[in-house]
Amino acid sequence: MKICVKCDRKIPEARVEALPNTNTCVECSKNEPDVPPTHPRPPKGREKCPKCGHSTEVRFSEKYGKYFLTCGKWPAASHWSTWNFK
Repeated sequence: MKICVKCDRKIPEARVEALPNTNTCVECSKNEPDVPPTHPRPPKGREKCPKCGHSTEVRFSEKYGKYFLTCGKWPAASHWSTWNFK
């Protein structure tokens, strides 16, 4: 059982399974619009950006309701790209 670091409430198991590195509950994470939820790991073999070699990250698009894989320097990277993955 994980406890939210902001409100001390239990973090639902479904959230912990989807985001094992999370340390906040859903309600507290809604108060942090600057911190998009991320998937814990990129797919095997896709851990490095093909353009700069920096590590990749899986992020969630609120606009499209989908996860996407991007350079870890995104959005600051001038070469940012997204790649389809399953």
